[in-house]
Amino acid sequence: MKFRIQCAVLVISFFYNYCFSQSLISQQYLKSYPKSYFTSQLGVLFANTDVDCYKITYTTINPEGELDTASGFISVPVKKSIGYPMLVYHHGTVGSRAEVPSNLSYEHNLPCVFSSVGFISLAPDYIGLGTSRGEHPYIHAESEATVSRDMLNATLEF
Repeated sequence: MKFRIQCAVLVISFFYNYCFSQSLISQQYLKSYPKSYFTSQLGVLFANTDVDCYKITYTTINPEGELDTASGFISVPVKKSIGYPMLVYHHGTVGSRAEVPSNLSYEHNLPCVFSSVGFISLAPDYIGLGTSRGEHPYIHAESEATVSRDMLNATLEF
């Protein structure tokens, strides 16, 4: 009986976190890059569209299971289309909150390259980085997956 109750609590908790954890809080236009930038400055020969860049903040669940605010970077192809595939870029180790993609650090270039060839690219800043409060739980797969899933859902809202 005790096991069934624990399982029910776990299922309800998962359902609540999955369905209600993310929502878009704000969006901010950052800048645009012309298609020529990718070929002349980054050497991308197959770029086929200009790219618009945005910073979003959204709600997510932190490693302690509490509601938190996270930020991330979105780059979008400017060329109109019926639809674009989405991808998530997981940036490498950064030394401070300021070095995240949504602050236009060097980490924002690769998602922009992906967008220049036709992807809507997302780059979450992770918990404890960017505008998120608290400390970053270094190499914590669950929180990185959670912010990515929640950013995907917030991007659909965006």
